[in-house]
Amino acid sequence: MTLPFLKLTYQKTDYKTFVDFWSDYYIFSPKDNLYTDRINKSKFTKTDIEMLFEWKNGMKVNGHIPKQASIDKVVSRLTQVNKLKAQFDLSYFKKHFSDIAAIWQIFLLHIIQPTQFPIFDQHVYRAHIFLLDKTITEIPNHQPHKLKYYHNNYLPFFDTLKSEITDLRKIDLALWAFGKFLKTHYAKKLVD
Repeated sequence: MTLPFLKLTYQKTDYKTFVDFWSDYYIFSPKDNLYTDRINKSKFTKTDIEMLFEWKNGMKVNGHIPKQASIDKVVSRLTQVNKLKAQFDLSYFKKHFSDIAAIWQIFLLHIIQPTQFPIFDQHVYRAHIFLLDKTITEIPNHQPHKLKYYHNNYLPFFDTLKSEITDLRKIDLALWAFGKFLKTHYAKKLVD
């Protein structure tokens, strides 16, 4: 079996092949409807926000105080979220949501403007780094570094991909699946 990531030569068609291949390996969850039923709404309710963050977390966040605090902050600022959905302004976003953990901020950017801001997490980070320099690297814990990396490195990369691949969700799925694969012992053996 030839896996596209092993022969990637950074031509646009290779990224398309990569996305087509790896998006098929995304593991759909029975809770994916929490995301798909809400992501394209023009206005969110409190429940929409809670369900979207539950989907992102993979489960309810009950008992995890920092995560619940972030979600509570977003819900308490629902007016600002919906204002940003209607007319996005990054300065306004930063003014109202910079006190939320980096990955939650990035996810909030995504749900507010899904075509402008892709999903980003540890798996996507791992996949992106590997595509750039063929090493398996874990996402840093430093919150400002995550945000800086997302805005300065990952967004331009994603914009390159979306100029070639119109199904943006498929890009998210492929990078998540590939990044998760890179975490396995099998992938580490192949790379070594």
